[in-house]
Amino acid sequence: MTPEQRDAELQNQFVDGLRLTELQEHLRLQYADLGFDETVKKARYYAEIKDAFKPSTVDLEPMMNCLRNIQGRIEKTERGRQPER
Repeated sequence: MTPEQRDAELQNQFVDGLRLTELQEHLRLQYADLGFDETVKKARYYAEIKDAFKPSTVDLEPMMNCLRNIQGRIEKTERGRQPER
């Protein structure tokens, strides 16, 4: 194998081994002409950017408890009302 063929084979194996299919497609579509080293750099950059824009997880349990509390108060108030005549 020539160095270019070996580099192309390494690049293909690297891309095939990625878990994120969207990253595989991105690399194949946008950077097919790059060598192995540059492809790895692009994949790392993609992962860094994706991690930077991940939505932070928020604990919604306190909010849900508050809403349940409000719902309970509304139901209690409605039960206490006299039917209109």
